[in-house]
Amino acid sequence: MTPFLLLLHGWAFDRHFWRPLQNELSDFTTLTWDLGFYGPPDLALPAIDQPIIVIGHSYGLLWLLQHRPLKWQAMVAINGFTRFPTGPKLDRMIAAFDRAPRATIESFRERCGAEIPAPHPFDAARLKDGLEHLRQWTQSSAEVDLALCGASDPILPIDHSTACFQADRVRWHPGGHLLPISAPVWCADQLRGWLT
Repeated sequence: MTPFLLLLHGWAFDRHFWRPLQNELSDFTTLTWDLGFYGPPDLALPAIDQPIIVIGHSYGLLWLLQHRPLKWQAMVAINGFTRFPTGPKLDRMIAAFDRAPRATIESFRERCGAEIPAPHPFDAARLKDGLEHLRQWTQSSAEVDLALCGASDPILPIDHSTACFQADRVRWHPGGHLLPISAPVWCADQLRGWLT
């Protein structure tokens, strides 16, 4: 039976983040959840009689592991992590967000490689909570069945990604932190090959 793919975006993005990858996965049924950084959250799940594969990008993976909102057959990380690299850099980002949230959002998205500005308006409370979660949450890598990582990821150093996942479950791309946007064909090929 063909699996149902549930996709969850990362911090400072929304459900539209997944469009390039969804276009490459048109032979699968996909559903995007939205964490509500730019409007009401949408975490509704229709009746599904297929095995569910959850795919989390960045913070989205950690959110799924922390909340476990449904039962899944398998889990995929794309530019994900089971704990975020904490320290002065994250502390500075949180302090900057308190002073100038819009500028902090745009700076982060630019650092990630996003080519379009963030939507308007934004939910400062949800975004701030997300940053605090990055500092607080730690999860096990055991449930991550496939991890697609970027060797040039400006957010997650190679050694951090290597420490988060079992080596035989990691596949590397030379790109950065937004592989579903910058390398959707590669991501789709990796997923399709792994699922079939």
